Formats: sequence, structure tokens, C-alpha cells
Amino acid sequence: MIDEHMPEEYDPTEDQLTLALADVALLKNINARQAEVIAELNAWVDDLQAGQYVNCVYCGHRYGPDDEVPVAMADMLKAHIEECPKHPLSECRQRVKQLELAIDKAYSALVQNPTTGEKTAYVVLRAIVEPDWSPGG
Repeated sequence: MIDEHMPEEYDPTEDQLTLALADVALLKNINARQAEVIAELNAWVDDLQAGQYVNCVYCGHRYGPDDEVPVAMADMLKAHIEECPKHPLSECRQRVKQLELAIDKAYSALVQNPTTGEKTAYVVLRAIVEPDWSPGG
């Protein structure tokens, strides 16, 4: 906590505490205003995109104003990106799954056999990070 890092002789005056509380209140107001501005800008983007077509630049899938789902075009595109097999995000997700499996294998090897598990963990992780690498050469 913060108290642990304060010097023992630190004894703020009432004026210092009042100023600190005023600073905290000011920061809270700034953060609240920033959230309002973000919401306003998102609404503005939604308004600008209303009645327009939005395309996935990777596969060409097109969403337009006549689609049945009444959501903002940006939201439709975000949902499409989550599923688009041609979008780079799909490849990244597959890679993340591979890395997670490798970490699980390496961890299991360490837990199941601590004496030989370290070498197994190293081999598994190195092979997934460097696909062209092999333990023998």
C-alpha cells in the first residue's frame, strides 16, 4: 500500500490534504469528461457510417445499409473480423492457440518429471517458437 512507502516522519498538513483531495476530484472530473467525449465520438462515427457500405479489406465481404441487422457498420465489421478466415487476426489466433498448447505441454513436462522435464520443456518451447529448429541439429 501507499502507506508502506511513506517516510515515518511524513505528516501532511491539513492544507496539503485538502490540496490532494482537490487534485483527486479534478482527475475524476477529467476522466468522466473523457468518457463522455469518447461516447460522443463513437456516436458520431456511427452516424457517419449510417447508410454507407463497409467492406472487409481482406476477403471483400460487404455490409451495407440494407442488411437485416440494425447495428452500426463498425460493429458489423468488428464481428466479421472475428470470423474472417482471410484476416490476419485469424492467423494470429491460430498461432496463439499453438503457443498455449506448447506452454501447457512444457508445463506438464516440468510438473510430471522435474528432473527430465526441463529439457522436454525447452525442446517443446523452442520447436514452437522456431518451427525450423530440431533438437538434433
